[in-house]
Formats: sequence, C-alpha cells, structure tokens
Amino acid sequence: MEKISIKQIIQGNEDLYVVSGEGEQGAREDYDGPRTVAAILKALKKERCNGDRWAYITDGQFRAEA
Repeated sequence: MEKISIKQIIQGNEDLYVVSGEGEQGAREDYDGPRTVAAILKALKKERCNGDRWAYITDGQFRAEA
C-alpha cells in the first residue's frame, strides 16, 4: 500500500479506516470523525496507546501515518 500524507488522503471522496494493532496483528475500523488533519492525528494518537500499538489511516488504496 502506497504511503501518502494525511492531507492528501482526506482530499479524496473514499471512506476512511483506522488500522491499528500490536505486533503484526491489526484490526480495521471505520473512521467517522472530522476529515481534518488535527482530528485524524488525535484519533491515531489515541489508537497508539502511548506507543504500545501502531496505527495508520487508509482509504483502502493509500495509507497515511503520523
């Protein structure tokens, strides 16, 4: 999956998903929050649990990390 910036990913019309997990296992959840960089950064920070987990946002084709 190609990496792009959060700003680029929110400009599309596609549905967004937060993918997060520990180790190599992860789960995908619908992202229904505001389509702003600040809101997505906050959601990813929450999913990371102070560094215990990893997280990124995706539209299914591209992904963006903070």
